Amino acid sequence: MPQVRYQMVIPQWLKDAAEREAKKKGIPLAEYIKDLIKRDIEQQNRPTSPT
Repeated sequence: MPQVRYQMVIPQWLKDAAEREAKKKGIPLAEYIKDLIKRDIEQQNRPTSPT
């Protein structure tokens, strides 16, 4: 499958926060963002329990 690249415009404060967290974890910013998106998609696909 070909790799897809997206251009995203995000607020500077959000980029700064993501850069700080990526630096804390010792990983590149792009990898940190990719992991965040992957986790978000997994949470959205998780079935919810009926109440």
